[in-house]
Amino acid sequence: MKPSILQFVRTVFRSPVVLFLLLFLANQQGFAKDFPITQYGAKPGLTSLNTVSINKAIEACFRNGGGRVIVPAGIFRTGTITMKDHVELHLEAGAVLLASTDLKDFPVQAQPRYRSQKDPGGWRALIYANEVKDIAITGRGTIDGNGAAQKPDPDSKYKSDMDGRPRNLLFISCNKIKVEGITMRNAGIWNQHYLDCEDVVVDKINVYNHANRNNDGIDIDGCRRFTLSNSTFDTDDDAIVLKSTGAAGCENVVITNCIVSSFCNGIKAGTESTGGFKNISISNCIIKPSSNTHPPIYGTVRGIAGLSLEIVDGGLMDGVSITNITIEGTDCPLYVRLGNRARKHTAAAPEPPVGRMRNIVISNVVAYNTGNYCSSITGIPGHFVENLSLSNIQFLHRGGLQAGAYIDDMSKVVEDEQGYPQPTVWKELPSSGLFIRHAKNIQVNGLMLNAAAADPRTPVMAQDVDGLQIQGVNLTKNFTAPVFFKGDKVNNVKIDRPLGWNKQVWQVPEPALKEVDVCVYGGSSAGVMAAYSARKMGKTVVLIEPGKHVGGLTSGGLGYTDIGNKFAISGLSLDFYRRLGKHYGNFENWIFEPSVAEKTFKEYLQTAAVPVLYEYRLKTVQKEKETISSIIIESSSGAQADQLIKAKMFIDCSYEGDLMANAGVSYTVGRESNEEYKETYNGVQLMDGHQFPDGIDPYKIKGDTSSGLLWGISSNPLIATGSGDQQVQAYNYRICLSNDPANRIAIRRPADYDSSRYELLLRFIDQANPPDLKPILKIDLMPNNKTDINNKGPFSTDMIGMNHQYPEADYATRERIRWEHESYTKGLLYFIGHDPRVPQKLREQMLQWGYPKDEYEDNDHWSPQLYVREARRMKGAYVMTQANCEGRLSVDDGVAMAAYTMDSHNCQRIIIEKNGTRMVKNEGNVEVGGFGPYPIAYRSVTPKQSECSNLLVPVCLSASHIAYGSIRMEPVFMVLAQSSAIAASLAIDQKIPVQQVDAKKIQKIMQANPLLDGTEPDILVDDSDSANTRITGSWKKQTRRSYGPSMLVNDTATNGEASVLFIPAIKKTARYSVYTYLPKLPGIADEIQVEIHDGKKTLRKTIKPHEIKVAGQTSGEWIWLGDYDLSIRKAPWVRISGDGGKGLVVADAVLLKIVE
Repeated sequence: MKPSILQFVRTVFRSPVVLFLLLFLANQQGFAKDFPITQYGAKPGLTSLNTVSINKAIEACFRNGGGRVIVPAGIFRTGTITMKDHVELHLEAGAVLLASTDLKDFPVQAQPRYRSQKDPGGWRALIYANEVKDIAITGRGTIDGNGAAQKPDPDSKYKSDMDGRPRNLLFISCNKIKVEGITMRNAGIWNQHYLDCEDVVVDKINVYNHANRNNDGIDIDGCRRFTLSNSTFDTDDDAIVLKSTGAAGCENVVITNCIVSSFCNGIKAGTESTGGFKNISISNCIIKPSSNTHPPIYGTVRGIAGLSLEIVDGGLMDGVSITNITIEGTDCPLYVRLGNRARKHTAAAPEPPVGRMRNIVISNVVAYNTGNYCSSITGIPGHFVENLSLSNIQFLHRGGLQAGAYIDDMSKVVEDEQGYPQPTVWKELPSSGLFIRHAKNIQVNGLMLNAAAADPRTPVMAQDVDGLQIQGVNLTKNFTAPVFFKGDKVNNVKIDRPLGWNKQVWQVPEPALKEVDVCVYGGSSAGVMAAYSARKMGKTVVLIEPGKHVGGLTSGGLGYTDIGNKFAISGLSLDFYRRLGKHYGNFENWIFEPSVAEKTFKEYLQTAAVPVLYEYRLKTVQKEKETISSIIIESSSGAQADQLIKAKMFIDCSYEGDLMANAGVSYTVGRESNEEYKETYNGVQLMDGHQFPDGIDPYKIKGDTSSGLLWGISSNPLIATGSGDQQVQAYNYRICLSNDPANRIAIRRPADYDSSRYELLLRFIDQANPPDLKPILKIDLMPNNKTDINNKGPFSTDMIGMNHQYPEADYATRERIRWEHESYTKGLLYFIGHDPRVPQKLREQMLQWGYPKDEYEDNDHWSPQLYVREARRMKGAYVMTQANCEGRLSVDDGVAMAAYTMDSHNCQRIIIEKNGTRMVKNEGNVEVGGFGPYPIAYRSVTPKQSECSNLLVPVCLSASHIAYGSIRMEPVFMVLAQSSAIAASLAIDQKIPVQQVDAKKIQKIMQANPLLDGTEPDILVDDSDSANTRITGSWKKQTRRSYGPSMLVNDTATNGEASVLFIPAIKKTARYSVYTYLPKLPGIADEIQVEIHDGKKTLRKTIKPHEIKVAGQTSGEWIWLGDYDLSIRKAPWVRISGDGGKGLVVADAVLLKIVE
């Protein structure tokens, strides 16, 4: 049955190209009048210069409100023609605009507002426009750039493609452009360059450009809504090129129905990529050999590549669709490259970070008679081409290679991260059909490979690839390799046997073996302390870290330490903060810079000679009954081979609990119901902390439910308080910035910045009218003019609701979530500082901060560690709950203490209805404290013995959601890790499961040898130690803000003279530093008198509390009282009294530490 007219119309109008063309033409202003250039003095011929006449015609047309400037048949020599609003330059059949050969006829244009890396300080062009609208070039005539005669500007300091040669056409920051029907030839450099333009249609043009160096056919540079169709190109350099030489990216570009020839690249995105490429559609194109018989200026006679997609100067490539392409004869059919040339788009711009390539779909491609440069998809170590699909692809190449004529092993393929990207860098790769490296989630469905002559290379190779599926392969003939696929450091691979292949399908190398006593997985702060402790216990150890750094959150920006109560921190954890104190000239430091923290962690590892396997992650776990026998780890960067780790004991110090989960240990994710453990703060909680005020509308258009929800708001209904779910409290980054101009890098716009993400913040600002940034960002000051910025208020750095997949996700999904958090956070900082809708006072405050030059220097000055507040939680031998936190339930196998508030960040952002008004609210925040230090059970770091007998889990330990919120602090993790390493060592020595280790033995070692190196432990006398204190007069016991469980407080105004005597038990004659703990309390006395008796004489000290600065999340500071020689034969003491003071006198604790 023939289709009806109606069906035909529906089909045609469904086409996006047709719709765009019709909409564009409908919006064109009618050109009312013709303005022949001959009426303004233009004369055909090679002797007349018509620049002035043509520009007069354009000016008259413009002043008349628009129309057509007519170029009649004939050759009209000219210099620069400047287009103006509403002007159509129409070249009649036989008309030729011929460029002058005198460079003076192409004056340097005033520098435009839009800045581009290709701007040499001013542009030259035959036809030029800057910031004009509604223009067109039409007709059947020709624009000839006289390119062979065009020479570089001798006065130009620039070379190559910025040396002053004029383009045939250059439009900058213009909109509503039509170029149709014309022929363009012989440019001096690029033929036509559309820079930062919008709403462009180029249709039915013919381009021949073989006259000079850099003879591109068309350069679509940072343009939006651009359609190129029904055109032919034959060029020396790249034919059709998408670029981003400035801040703007190419978006919503359609290229269709074109015939392309080039000595270089047929259709290419790149090389310049600063602003990126989004939503690019390329279809129905033929790429074939050039008709030019002269030798190439650049490139090769065959053409270097048919299709090239490149991100090498930062930027994001996202959403590329390529279909129905025929490629004939090029050296390489397909080249996809993520590199790091890192070229800045202006001299003042910061160096761009490594870009991203993702979501690329290529289908229905036939490439035949191509050369032996095989198609490739490659990133660089640590940066991956992601989510690329190939379907219905045919590659038919020449073959005929002999040994020695190609790279014979994938390990010899150079990375060349910073080099110019093109297949000629590698030439003949070790694979004949497809080479994939540093990539994630690659799907190949329907691939035909054919070689015209025998090819000994492996058809497909992959290196450092996570997620590869190959199916529907047909190998026709002439492939002589013994295997179809070779892989190195590949994971999650599925390859179906190719049709016509009867040999081995694939080959991967066997992992190397390493055997130790204790394997620690995860180089977090806990991981460092576990590995160090195991070495100090005399065990061989290996520390495995998936990233490039150790220290986790502690070296990743969390410098404003969550403590709760210093009394809870002991052993190596306390030693770490004292080492930081030594660095900064203090006794202890609980606030610090990231780099100082990592340097300190590395000192532990170096001192103990702990081997660290950086950039390795868990691949598989092998068990024998309930015992882990070994694990296989793979390179997370792609730079190294798999390794097999055998160990007697394993300690999982990761924030995600991957080793625990893969060992088959029970765990949970999310929030239990209150009912499960008889709690009151677990499950769903709608509270007031970090909350939106009433009345903030959740819809894109206020009050219009049909407009959809603003970004970040869930449509989930609010369920009953205390109900359990699998939602996870929000993650964020702890942000280190600097306001030191000499150490500050400006916060730049992220590649995928989207201001609509922050609309809710604007609505909050509009309602709350904050005077400064405090209701938006918790900016805590670190040493040397730096910060640790945390979440604050209803809309801040927490990316609420966007991490629920993370705990159980594969590596690729986690990386995507991590990147989304990074992008969101960087975008938030940029938004606050730059969006004109943010009040100026807030913008000015934000702009004083920038990224610190001396932090995270290998990660673009941004923390590599996402704050994973909570992921999996083990369901172990004992579950810590709210009752433990509040002291209603205690344990006798405690191997660490915790004291922080029961703390949960928000889990979701939802809509509620209140008094008939729908409004946005955050749900999940809990901040409940008021309790003292409490013990954490050893059983909570051990799995059930029936599940695993040689694993300890000090980070993802066994606790309810709300109890974990109190325990999950970095100093506590370090103590638990040290205890776990001690337990692992005892289990090895006694040849018993970890569950059978006596916790009292762990406690004894932690008390007697807290640093595991024989250092004498501190002597602590707390006010609660009745055996070693003597109290005179009237004192009140107070628990809040104390060191330890309590402190004694005397009000000199009402209670008169009183004192507390602290009597330390000296076990070793030595010189001691003596300290007393001073909490900062409202109403504290101006002076507090302290007496120190060293066994021979008594010294009197006066403490002036108002001169003491308390830094960090702590109630007070240790006050040094001096160094004293103390003997076990004498009875030293310290007395605190209120003699002569006015106000509150505090007697809390006294500490003695042997002087090093």
